[in-house]
Amino acid sequence: MNGTVKTFTFAAFLTLVSPLAASAQERLCDPQTEDCRQPIIDLIRAEQVGIDVAFWFMEDARYANELILRRNAGVPIRILVDQRANATKRLNAQTLSTLANGGIPMREKFAADILHFKMMLFQGQNVVEFSKANYAPDEFVPVTPNANYSDEAVFFTNDNSLTNTFRRRFDDLWIDTINYRDFANIMNPPVRLYPLFPIDPAMNFPPLEDFSNRAVSRYNVESQRIDAAVFRVTDHRQADAMIGAVARGVPVRLITEPTEYRNPVRLYDAKHVDRMFMGGVQIKIRQHEGLMHEASVVLEGLGEVIFGSSNWTTASAAFQDEHNYFYNPTLGKPWFFQWFIDQFNRKWNDTVNYVPFQPLPPDAPTYSAPVNGASGQSSSVTLTWDGGPWAHFYDIYLGTTTNPPLIAGNMQIGSPDAGVMETFTVNNLVAGTTYYWRVVGKTYAQLSTSGPVWSFTTAGTPPPGSGGSTPFGGTPWAIPGTIEAENFDDGGQFVAYFDTTAGNSGGVYRTTDVDIEATADAGGGFDVMKTRVGEWLKYTVNVAAVGNYQLETRVANLGAGAKFHLEVDGVDKTGPIAVPDTGGWQSWQTITTAGIPFTAGPHIIRIVLDSVGTGGGAGNLNWFRFSTAPTPSPTTPFGGTPVALPGIVQAENYDIGGQGLAYSDTTAGNAGNVYRSDDVDIGPTTDPSSNGFYVGWTRAGEWLKYTVNATVAKSYALGVRVANMGSGAQFRLEVDGVDVTGPVAVPNTGGWDVWQTVSVSGIALNQGQHVLRLVMVARNVENTGVGNFGYLSLQ
Repeated sequence: MNGTVKTFTFAAFLTLVSPLAASAQERLCDPQTEDCRQPIIDLIRAEQVGIDVAFWFMEDARYANELILRRNAGVPIRILVDQRANATKRLNAQTLSTLANGGIPMREKFAADILHFKMMLFQGQNVVEFSKANYAPDEFVPVTPNANYSDEAVFFTNDNSLTNTFRRRFDDLWIDTINYRDFANIMNPPVRLYPLFPIDPAMNFPPLEDFSNRAVSRYNVESQRIDAAVFRVTDHRQADAMIGAVARGVPVRLITEPTEYRNPVRLYDAKHVDRMFMGGVQIKIRQHEGLMHEASVVLEGLGEVIFGSSNWTTASAAFQDEHNYFYNPTLGKPWFFQWFIDQFNRKWNDTVNYVPFQPLPPDAPTYSAPVNGASGQSSSVTLTWDGGPWAHFYDIYLGTTTNPPLIAGNMQIGSPDAGVMETFTVNNLVAGTTYYWRVVGKTYAQLSTSGPVWSFTTAGTPPPGSGGSTPFGGTPWAIPGTIEAENFDDGGQFVAYFDTTAGNSGGVYRTTDVDIEATADAGGGFDVMKTRVGEWLKYTVNVAAVGNYQLETRVANLGAGAKFHLEVDGVDKTGPIAVPDTGGWQSWQTITTAGIPFTAGPHIIRIVLDSVGTGGGAGNLNWFRFSTAPTPSPTTPFGGTPVALPGIVQAENYDIGGQGLAYSDTTAGNAGNVYRSDDVDIGPTTDPSSNGFYVGWTRAGEWLKYTVNATVAKSYALGVRVANMGSGAQFRLEVDGVDVTGPVAVPNTGGWDVWQTVSVSGIALNQGQHVLRLVMVARNVENTGVGNFGYLSLQ
């Protein structure tokens, strides 16, 4: 050793403060273009009193060498480390050995969760440097500015409240004998070196205070915009808060790290990023070389910044040693807030280094049992597979054809964790029958990957006529005509029907697993009851002539939310059909669905129960009636009178006429639950020109029809009032069936209730009545919406 190390006391600090302390200035450093390492080296070289250092890992030998040089010059140094970093950071072990051999006193965290500090405290200069950047060669200095760098923010401060807070917290950890132990060069039991300074309330030190709880409490009161740079997301509280902000109309922008999205060690990052994407959060990912490692959140309306070492993980929130700064305007550093606004906007607007996030599909499921082609299986078989690390939901298909039907959709089964197998048991299988099955894995973004089709054969002798479903009574049902719901095909479970419970609980009409009871409906007979999600019924029919047919379904139901759909030869022809709350399981109504195309000849139709209502069932079914579809009646203007043009057509005042006539909506029910009681989703708005309501929750392919009356023939200017979060969405306007605008881009207005008017000129209208159709053409890249619509102006 080249020098004698001075005794490190707080009194020494008071008397030997470097002249640099008075002139040191607070600053933030961005290693996208700046060298943020050299200021740290300069601080080390200038220090005369003492240095406290704590880190998760250090792989840049420059820091270690400079610290040893200061120690050899007689400057006391203390270092807190964590050897668990050595498992993935191979140079960290070498650095720890170098520092230990340099005679520096070191203690290590060995119990509980890791030490995730990244800080240096320079006593004589009264400066603390902290960030999320590890002391690695490329995290403080760009390899190539604006091309190969780590996204970080490095804070240097001489704010007494912050430097004294770090003195207090470092001492707390240094004397901790439960979670920390001596690592090197400790001659005496560790003691405090400073007075018991208070912790600045702007600082957050997990595990003393839960980071996520504190952060979420701030997110929840933000009203203008949230901008976040996040390396890793596995804590649902953070993701839930972002989704909740979007839901209440606050735009959220997120930049995150793509390698974490497909990091098999951090499986749930993909889950929560997908969830936020589906919830309307605008997301971009790093495209440049290097790493998006920053941890910062800007709350624009509050004027606040959350910055520090914590990832959005439960470990970082509540278990690891972390340091986070919750800046607010009362702290009097507007430059700090503005620096983070400018940094985020610069990155967000950089289309070279940051690109829109696109969800990825899961891996294909790998089947385990029963093995392909297995025979002698029992009437109850457990399908077993490994869905891989990225699938969270599964669609299960099983039947007696090589293109088996769906029997269970969007099932959350098993876990994406390694070694956890997914299983699904099917019961009541027919003896001596070959069944085909496949599994489709799905992510939280609803992207899917299918496994192959495998088969197995049950033991025993098949019952007569069970080689496939056959018409009940031997003759296909005629279309046009009426089919009694209880007269589904013969053939048994997964052949003619799928029922989730064994046996006919009604005990009448047929020996089957389908539940049948006597009906109180007019005409008597029987109905199918106790329906559940995923169940289905198959009917063999014969269609007299090609054409579009109208379906009438006789239903009884208690509660709202039940839905079913109709398939023809395995193809969904109706989409979800809502089953109304009729007031009771024997209170019957007829619901009508128009426009079902058939070719002449034999077909297989399947009624599939998609969702149950609040009463617990998917509705009781009495009969289905197919008739030649009548020529659609003209829709009726909302309020009875066509809207006069020039004028404004409120988006929520589309024509009266129902699904397929006045509108087309892909989901049953009004998600906003205001203004009108049909399937178009309407919400309240603060936009004064939109008359209090808007049409929202839009999806590509949906449309709305409006009957108008042009009082004068001329070329009209179209203005469409829109609010949107995302890019890429498009709509078009048709007049009397003719596209008059082509695709019109819906801008990103910055929020679902932040409004702009999109203008298109040259809409030629003759005097008289016309039918307008507003068509949703394309969704946003970042989410499934096409935008919210307040009104259409034609002037």
